[in-house]
Amino acid sequence: MEFLRLHRPRASSLIVSKAIQLVSEPFASIGPRVCAWYELHYVIEGELSCDVDGEAHTLGPGNLLACWPRQRLTLTHWNKRRSLTYFHCHFACHDAAVRRFPDTADGKAALRQDIDDVGPRSVYLPQRLAIDDGAALTEGFTRLMAHQRSDGPGSEISAEAQMQVLLQAISRQVLANALHVGERRHPGVRDVKVARGIEYIARNLHLALSLHDVAAHVRCNSQYFARIFKASTGSSVGAYIRRRKMAVARQALLASGMTAATVAASVGYRDPLFFSRQFKIEVGVSPRDYVAMNRR
Repeated sequence: MEFLRLHRPRASSLIVSKAIQLVSEPFASIGPRVCAWYELHYVIEGELSCDVDGEAHTLGPGNLLACWPRQRLTLTHWNKRRSLTYFHCHFACHDAAVRRFPDTADGKAALRQDIDDVGPRSVYLPQRLAIDDGAALTEGFTRLMAHQRSDGPGSEISAEAQMQVLLQAISRQVLANALHVGERRHPGVRDVKVARGIEYIARNLHLALSLHDVAAHVRCNSQYFARIFKASTGSSVGAYIRRRKMAVARQALLASGMTAATVAASVGYRDPLFFSRQFKIEVGVSPRDYVAMNRR
């Protein structure tokens, strides 16, 4: 595990250079370029391929990538059938260091000790992270962008304060995930295969996932996996996938202004009508009514 550690960042120690939301059609590779600032890239819809110092990453909806100065970064959006919507921000921090902790019991013990040494208000950012609460992160980026673009008095200070809030929110999720020994765990989930299945679902919400896909990924019989998943989470695999997809869909509908058909494709539904029915089952209203209710 490699983390960027920001030592007790105060709003006054943060400088926000850029905070934007991009909506793009497919583009050829941008880069490679050497990062001059710390960067965050958060995908809402579509897929973004990234190469960081020769290590490839594919970001789908709900995935966050962090980069630090002097890293070489290449970005590619190649999927011609899907547009790309994502947040991108550059920032500087006066007191930051890159630390590496092995993904072992000893590595996690070292991380706990590091947290004790530098204090609980320090921020830890990994290279890549699947975000559980995407709606909250989208709201955080949206507020940051509004403060950063404002010309009013105190807007720069407000942007720095919002950046601090955003980084702390990301770090809380990072540490909640990273401090578990072995596989990533989730509240109430003790079975390693179920935890791996949940992680696989979180990384692939843009695909047409099924019970068979998830069970195959964790190398488990489908019927057996369905039983242990229900016992661990209280939900069937299909219902859990739908709930996670609709959480991403809700934030995409409100944040990007995309049509329901485009949002449907971004979370793995080829049929917009079927997506609308599934959305209504989960949320209680149609996508159109949901947007209207939240934009009054």
